[in-house]
Amino acid sequence: MTFPIRIAVVSDLHIGVKSRGRDLCPQIEGFQQIEPEEGYLDTFEAFVKGIDPVDLLLVPGDITNTAHPAEVATASGVIERLQSIFSLKREQVLIIPGNHDMDWALWRTHNPPHPAYARAHRYESILDPDSLFSTAFTEGSRHLCKEPYFMIREVGSFLMVGLNSAAEDTPDKRPHHGQVTPETLQQLDEELEEYTSREHAARILVLHHHPVSYTDPVATLADFSQLQNADLLLGLLQKRRFDLIVHGHKHSPHFKIHINEVFHPLVVLCAGSFSYQLESSWQGRVLNQFHMIEIDDRNGNNSTIRGRVRSWSYRFLGGWEPSQSDSAGIDHVNRFGLHMHPDELLAELEPFISNAFESRNAIAWTELEEELPVMGFAPEATVKDALERLQVKLSFRLIGTSPDKILVKI
Repeated sequence: MTFPIRIAVVSDLHIGVKSRGRDLCPQIEGFQQIEPEEGYLDTFEAFVKGIDPVDLLLVPGDITNTAHPAEVATASGVIERLQSIFSLKREQVLIIPGNHDMDWALWRTHNPPHPAYARAHRYESILDPDSLFSTAFTEGSRHLCKEPYFMIREVGSFLMVGLNSAAEDTPDKRPHHGQVTPETLQQLDEELEEYTSREHAARILVLHHHPVSYTDPVATLADFSQLQNADLLLGLLQKRRFDLIVHGHKHSPHFKIHINEVFHPLVVLCAGSFSYQLESSWQGRVLNQFHMIEIDDRNGNNSTIRGRVRSWSYRFLGGWEPSQSDSAGIDHVNRFGLHMHPDELLAELEPFISNAFESRNAIAWTELEEELPVMGFAPEATVKDALERLQVKLSFRLIGTSPDKILVKI
């Protein structure tokens, strides 16, 4: 296995009238894009040239807005361009269909459509033979748009599972919660058995719907769109020692570490949306997102992955910039890999901080990381909890943000 690893994530493009870029919206009679921006992909390409190369690109669903044939053709070209921007081969790109990637026109033309007819034809548009999706959703004899709606792919040292959680989430469903059946999970578990003894740099599940709950940017709104049978899926992934879950569907980004009774951590990234015209009620709370998952290594004690998720937000006229949770919905850096109780971290930090303040009045954040290298993998919530209590006990305050944060003695 070769570390470090970098995985790019671009989700919920919604290519069509709901996309904010003119280059992401084909001209369709009867549909008009609202105030599109010029050169959205050009701006992104210029930004990407300034970051490190990547090993994988994940696209967890809602590539199109309604799977109109013109949207599908444009989306196919956009994915090919993203593949080129990141200098990747086709097998290094994993694409999952979302609930907007089945043909919504079936439900507009035949309202309600005959269930059997709609089921048989709902993916015909996006599986057009001239689009890359006709092959992107397949692996061997398995097809994401056919039962059991999953595929397993080994690419280099990666093990990736693609799961179509939107197969039954048709346009007439309210809410759009998605599902994975116990029968599908049993079959997935059986097929993963042969991979158990193999070493992988990362084991990754990519799906569209969210398997854990999140607070909505407008906290008064209830969330009924979580994946059905999510707890069964999470249990399976922890049993098979998966490392990452990457999903879309919710347009507000989130980062979580899910740990259940077996204490195997799952890093969960809700990717938000790369280019959807976000809800006006979210203004000032959420922005469009691009993410890079960086895996530095595996913990020698328990083999869990260690690294961070870096996130960037797009601002009108400002381009791509490091995300800030208060305005974008997610921090620029979210670390993972140190699974230590805040009390344990506090006990590690206290002697160093106390001794340092005996001879000076300020400590740079970089000094803490040099003294305790595991700080580079400590989740922000763990660090925040430990430092907030130490501030009271040792009389200091924090100034600035990581990595330029400073501890100043009071």
